[in-house]
Amino acid sequence: MNQKNKLIIVSFIMLGLGFVIGKFSGSSPKGHHDHGSHVSGSSAKAAEVWSCSMHPQIKLPKKGKCPICFMSLIPLNSSHSDVGERALLMSKAALALAEIETEKVERGKAYSEINMVGKVAVDTTKINDVIILADGQIRKLYVNYEGVPIKKGDHLAEIYSPKIYAAGQDYLVLLNSLGRDKELLSSTKTKLILLGAPKSYIDSIQNNKKVPETFILRSPIEGVVENILGYQGMWVKAGQLLCRIIDMSQLWINLDAYETDITWIRYGQEVRITAQAIPGKEFKGLISFIPPRMNDKTRTTKVRVNITNEKSLLKPDMFVSATVKAEINENGNLVLNGMEGKWISPMHPEIIKDKPSSCDICGMKLVKAEELGYKSNPLNEMPLLVPETSVMITGKRAVVYIRKKGSKPIFEGREIVLGPKTGSYFVVLGGLEEGELVVTKGNFKIDSALQIQAKPSMMSMKGGESLIHNIENQNIKIKNEDLNNSLEDFLSYYLEIHNLLSNDQFDKVPGLSKTLKEEMDYFDYSTLNEAENKVFSKLNKLLISSMEHIEHLTDIKIYRKNFKWVSKATITLLDKVKYKDESLSIMFCSMANSEWVQKGEDVKNPFYGKSMLKCGEVKKTLSPKTTN
Repeated sequence: MNQKNKLIIVSFIMLGLGFVIGKFSGSSPKGHHDHGSHVSGSSAKAAEVWSCSMHPQIKLPKKGKCPICFMSLIPLNSSHSDVGERALLMSKAALALAEIETEKVERGKAYSEINMVGKVAVDTTKINDVIILADGQIRKLYVNYEGVPIKKGDHLAEIYSPKIYAAGQDYLVLLNSLGRDKELLSSTKTKLILLGAPKSYIDSIQNNKKVPETFILRSPIEGVVENILGYQGMWVKAGQLLCRIIDMSQLWINLDAYETDITWIRYGQEVRITAQAIPGKEFKGLISFIPPRMNDKTRTTKVRVNITNEKSLLKPDMFVSATVKAEINENGNLVLNGMEGKWISPMHPEIIKDKPSSCDICGMKLVKAEELGYKSNPLNEMPLLVPETSVMITGKRAVVYIRKKGSKPIFEGREIVLGPKTGSYFVVLGGLEEGELVVTKGNFKIDSALQIQAKPSMMSMKGGESLIHNIENQNIKIKNEDLNNSLEDFLSYYLEIHNLLSNDQFDKVPGLSKTLKEEMDYFDYSTLNEAENKVFSKLNKLLISSMEHIEHLTDIKIYRKNFKWVSKATITLLDKVKYKDESLSIMFCSMANSEWVQKGEDVKNPFYGKSMLKCGEVKKTLSPKTTN
């Protein structure tokens, strides 16, 4: 074979190898299109995957109903992942099926209503004791039973007093003397007054030139007679109480205010009062005193209200309900309008004047309204408000979903700082701006859709997974019988909460959650060694994090999401202390991707309740207790 033929053969071989390599590598020469690849990409783009917002593991090639919960499926689109980690781009079809509703964040007047209960009480400044100032005898008692109404000047009793009668004789002698000593006459008259002789008695001596044997004791005020301590014919001593007269036209109401409500209460605030005994009638009063101390047992303080007793409808010791309406500014602080530059009496809040002066009732100097906590609320300080339905509360965190500006329906998760609740709205202290659109309906569907796309849920407890992972990687086991025994009460409340959730009963859950959290204070870890104490401190931190504010959750759906972390923290604790109880099982649900502890092996799913009660499996049964 000559050199030319060899070259031709080698060329054919090289060409064949190039063709084979190109064929199997799937590459195309420059300037040519791979039509097969192009068609495949187009069909993949056109194809839609439909999933359930409640059960993200369900993925079907066409729209329909979820085979588990029968909710309408929503379309998935993997191209939406570029809008952000906490954001979701929805197609028009998905948006319509999800029934998303939004509302604009706006400024407005916000009020916090504080509801209190209390009792009507006598205004002690309206009490007048009728005292006998000289020894004597009650010849006649006109007010002979308690509760009788009386007017100012009405007669109370007819009194005979030897000392007053003798002083009257001395006064008459001086009146009748020709060269009467005016100074001595004045001092004798003063003596009669100091002994309790009324003006009418002295005038009678002057006019009739005769000393009456008795005098009439009259009421100094209008009111109701109480505490009658004398009777007809009784001899009384100087300083003895005859009766007590109470003016019922003005009363006090003592209200129980919790320490969390004190921040919204100010001196001089208007209070609306209702009584079950007087249906359809509302009274108005003013806060006149806020005690400087709390009751350490009830965690309340008695706030006093001054109130006018219209038509004497209110009675002392009557139970009442009260409401204080407090206006809130943009910083979540209390404001009271209309008090700029005013001067108020520190004893009588109804006395308000435009300039420095004295109280018309007690004579005390008025003080500036600002010194009593009053502050104006200009229009530009009105707070930002969001509907309560837009807020998802999980532990310490509050999150919302907003619709971003633009033509595309992109929804982004946002953690916000909440102020007080006002009616059906929350005051927002941070995280939102005026004019943004918050999702008021469908926020849980958006959160579920994020999880379907493998994006982080806004409801996740920050740091929880890393903290659990850190604890689980610790090789130390806590072999302590005291701590093991402390767990029994804690678990009893946990198991009761589990049973309620699995039966869709939520009313008692918040109260039990509070007790569950309080049980942590009774863990006996006093005998732990240094290494065990270190591990338990992390366990304790994990439990506190998982149960922070859990008793305040009011939505069973949100609570169940938090219960996942409570359960995980509890299981981690049981593992580390080697808790053993053959009646307890650790269960797992793949749909909820969560574990929980329950009695027995009959599955009772707390995350779905009766809708999927049997969804789950036994992961582990705690072995029987052993004795050392």
